[in-house]
Amino acid sequence: MLLFVVMSLGITANAQEGVKFEELTFKEALAKAKAENKLVFMDCYTSWCAPCKRMLNTVFVTKEAGDFFNPRFVSVKYDMEKGEGPALKKQYGVNAFPTLLFLNGDGELQHCIVGGMPAEELLKQAGLALDGQGVASLEKAYKAGNREPEFIETYMSALDLANRGEVTEKVCLDYFATLDKAKLSERKYWDLFAKYVEDVDSDVFAYVYEHRNELAQVIGEKEVKNKIRVVYIIGANRFVTG
Repeated sequence: MLLFVVMSLGITANAQEGVKFEELTFKEALAKAKAENKLVFMDCYTSWCAPCKRMLNTVFVTKEAGDFFNPRFVSVKYDMEKGEGPALKKQYGVNAFPTLLFLNGDGELQHCIVGGMPAEELLKQAGLALDGQGVASLEKAYKAGNREPEFIETYMSALDLANRGEVTEKVCLDYFATLDKAKLSERKYWDLFAKYVEDVDSDVFAYVYEHRNELAQVIGEKEVKNKIRVVYIIGANRFVTG
């Protein structure tokens, strides 16, 4: 039983077609979700957040979103700078907006999405939360030892969507540590490296730098050089800032 809490702007969506956000305290939302065997959808927003406004005015108001969310979730939204917002922001580590949380009736995180997105992606992610395939379930499976390539890629994608970059990079580096680094010449593995790895001191980056000419012939010289440059810049910035 999940509670999906949505913290967003205080504008009311179309009551008939869009997502029905209820005027409940956080405690009341959890209790209602538990009593009705539903999830809580919580939109974490601020009054100045442009993507929050777009979600509210173009996504949450759609009939598709309302038809999917209203029977399955207790939907609420909180301004992260007012009322209960600051405490919830701290409790769930919200640091970007909008952050969309899926919680169970005990307030335990099940899934998390950060940033604006079209209705189709929102419904897809909500479906994953309902099916017990959110980031929390993936994290549990990872800690239990699942290292299947397809699972790892799914887990990294979920972490990235939840704006957990440091964790994503660690999982990626641990994954590459189990592979023959020659696989980086394959587009599938290069893309993972290019998207998630920023550690200039990592073994996998050292391999890329050492084999940059061979990789450039397969991946493309401009792409390989640009990735190396970006990682060095990030490494320098981290060194300067400590």
